[in-house]
Amino acid sequence: MSRTAPTQSVRVLVAATLGALVVCSPGLARACSVCGGGANDQTQVGFLAGSLLLSILPLALIGGIALWIRGRARRITAQQAAGRIQLPDHQTPRRAAAGSPQPVAP
Repeated sequence: MSRTAPTQSVRVLVAATLGALVVCSPGLARACSVCGGGANDQTQVGFLAGSLLLSILPLALIGGIALWIRGRARRITAQQAAGRIQLPDHQTPRRAAAGSPQPVAP
């Protein structure tokens, strides 16, 4: 009798069984990193502070970038209104620079 490689269904069954064992037994897998975290108040405060920091930091970063873009747009608009800068008009095509090839009309 010759040995053959396990079939696809056997592999799936073994993987599903191992996955179910890991999910159903977090004590064996040590899956919960904070199960003993409620032992004292300092630990609870530390976990709360860390969670708040990690939750607020990305929001503050995105908000800061949005405020910077808003302020920059307002400064550019004010400079354009005062005549200090001239933004290109997107309605009219730009003229080609001297020496650059001219587009060929179809």
